[in-house]
Amino acid sequence: MSPARSLVAAIPVRNEADRIGCCLRALATQQGTCLTHAVLLINNSTDSTADRVRAVIPCLPFRVCVVERTYPSPMAHAGTARSDAMKVAAAMAGPDGILLTTDADGVVAPDWLARNLAALDNGADAVCGRAFIDPAEARLLPACLHDDDRAEMAYATMLDHIHDLIDPDPHDPWPRHTEHSGASIAVRVGAWRQAGGVPPLPLGEDRGFLMALRNVDADFSHLRQFRVIL
Repeated sequence: MSPARSLVAAIPVRNEADRIGCCLRALATQQGTCLTHAVLLINNSTDSTADRVRAVIPCLPFRVCVVERTYPSPMAHAGTARSDAMKVAAAMAGPDGILLTTDADGVVAPDWLARNLAALDNGADAVCGRAFIDPAEARLLPACLHDDDRAEMAYATMLDHIHDLIDPDPHDPWPRHTEHSGASIAVRVGAWRQAGGVPPLPLGEDRGFLMALRNVDADFSHLRQFRVIL
């Protein structure tokens, strides 16, 4: 059954012929609800990504809008692509719709969409999920990098817990996480518009967007259950 409101996913894509199929199939097998549209902004690709996308479209339970662009070198990065993808998605979703974004090499959990919607229905304006490295790829990384990541996450979690004890947020209860990754963001169209959209930054456009949302007093949810494998 189609949702009463529009649920539109915006995905920046560049040279992801080997992974875009898995990304779309994960979005197609969501439990309990379904996207209405997905916007794939394919930019500066030199492989067969566009062909792979068009081959899988007939098997998907939602509509797909494929936008192909070639940006000049200074603009050819994920920040520009995600910013533009979200603009196209917002126009489709309408003022009462929901925007979601993930990465073209990501595989969202089967309950990703349902959990995002539940958090939004509980009063959040934006929802941030967690991104995990694929276990097979993680094993290829040096142990020192895993150690550094664990230490950094533990420190950030401790600081956030202190903040929660001092100023608890009913929309973002403890326990929660501290990640702001473009691999998993959901936001109301109204909040996206009020924040000025995703800034087309060469690095950290996801964190820049979440900062812009905070600047307009948007309510956040950082529940640990939102998972995407990269």
